[in-house]
Amino acid sequence: MNKRKRTASISPPPMKTQKVLDSYTSPLRTNALFEAGQAKLNHVSNTSSSASAGASNTLKRTIKLISWNCDGLNKYLSPDNTTLDKFITRRGSPTRNTAKTSFLTQFLAQHSPDVLCLQEVHVSSSKRASLLRRLKSDAPNYEATCCLPASNKHAGVVTLCIKSLAVKHTMEVDWDHEGRVLIHELDGLTLFNVYCLNSSDHPWRDATGTIKGTRAERKRQFQRLLAQEMLLQSAEQPVVALGDFNISRFALDATPGTLRTQETHVKNRREFNALFGKFVDLIREAHPSARKYTWHSRTGTSEARVDLILASSDVQRTVCDTMESVGRGQSDHSPLFAAILIPSQQISGQLFDQC
Repeated sequence: MNKRKRTASISPPPMKTQKVLDSYTSPLRTNALFEAGQAKLNHVSNTSSSASAGASNTLKRTIKLISWNCDGLNKYLSPDNTTLDKFITRRGSPTRNTAKTSFLTQFLAQHSPDVLCLQEVHVSSSKRASLLRRLKSDAPNYEATCCLPASNKHAGVVTLCIKSLAVKHTMEVDWDHEGRVLIHELDGLTLFNVYCLNSSDHPWRDATGTIKGTRAERKRQFQRLLAQEMLLQSAEQPVVALGDFNISRFALDATPGTLRTQETHVKNRREFNALFGKFVDLIREAHPSARKYTWHSRTGTSEARVDLILASSDVQRTVCDTMESVGRGQSDHSPLFAAILIPSQQISGQLFDQC
């Protein structure tokens, strides 16, 4: 998949290169909430189609997006036996049995996302080739892309897109060197996979190792750059950003009495809500008064909603929720999901997916 860096300057994005992927039909969804949303979608789509019959060839299809801070991806993958298998094969012996199904393979089979956005994968860029090999083995029906830090920091994001989604272009940004942002352009929708910094008074270092203020200051700078990028992309087509934003927006988003109230956190929260006020918080929109937590302390004493799905107002959605009842392995974060409508194209009486 083609990748290029996006700069922080305000300018029209360059022309995109079409990427044609192998055809694959998504398996049947088993999630009850998704099925309920699909029924709702069918009703809306049928009504819309009847009202505009003959006016346009464009139809809609729905895709299921899941975001999850997995807190280290390696433990959920099958081992990379490439080197050992070559060694054994050279000596005339069969390769080892790797039939055991990985957690990731089981997760994909159970939830059937069209797009899975993973954050905090804990893999450095030096391990990129090995990571992509393992992802290809464990998720053969998906196209994997990753943005990884040069060092072995607790960062890195990975996106898995079902192969029936023709991703036109995937980009990184030149204002991040820690593996925190991937941008995927589909036909009719731009997706952001995001892992924002946590806030602290510890020093933050740039790509050269030079201290450039605190992590709290860098977090606010990162938020401004991300909001600018999302607004720029949303001028072209609808935008959805999924990931761990490392912020609880309101008191409702934390266990009572645990919302961080130190001045730094208050400032972060105030600025975040102002910057992203033009985008819809899909979980909060769907559940305006529910305590939908996505982070769970390992001591069991506190929880918070720090993982978000933010969308431009023109994104059509049917259902979205947290997945707190889903097995989350060894991560301290729960996944969350949304069902989004995107365009398909009607040609000569047949429906061809274009995204």
